[in-house]
Amino acid sequence: MVIAGLIHLVIVPIHWAHAPAHGLFFVIMGLVQIGWGIIFWRKPSAALYRFGVILAGGLITLWGITRLLPASFEHVPGPVDIYGVICKVAEFLGIALLAAIVVAGATSRELRRSAWRSVGVLVLVAIVTGWIAYGVGYAIEPVVPWLAGGGDHHEGGAGQEHNDGATQEHQGNDHNAD
Repeated sequence: MVIAGLIHLVIVPIHWAHAPAHGLFFVIMGLVQIGWGIIFWRKPSAALYRFGVILAGGLITLWGITRLLPASFEHVPGPVDIYGVICKVAEFLGIALLAAIVVAGATSRELRRSAWRSVGVLVLVAIVTGWIAYGVGYAIEPVVPWLAGGGDHHEGGAGQEHNDGATQEHQGNDHNAD
């Protein structure tokens, strides 16, 4: 989880340049992940375990969604890049290790089965959390439009360049659709 948090902090300048909202999101998530890792290392607890699975799983889900659908403050899906892949692998390994800790602590077959059910429920909660985060991003977009950045990527439709006349003509309609 700490590795994923560090990656989130490393990519802040890249994302801040095109949408400050994304840069701010990565700062917050990076610090939360690093903080979680330090606290969990020093004093693990069931609550921290649950929060860690939901945090990592929610971020994996959100990343997957934004590879298929446009993120808030954007109008095209994000690219699959090496930073994202390494970050999501680190988060997935974090979930796997947390699940292994819980299952390994189960002393009977019945407790192991219960542990796997608990992990499954947490993963489902994480998936829902990722979708909620996606919706929240779109809900706050009109409230803080200045966090969209320069606007070139934001104003046109998916895949459109702003230098062509057709896009310039439809820009007013795009704002009405927002």
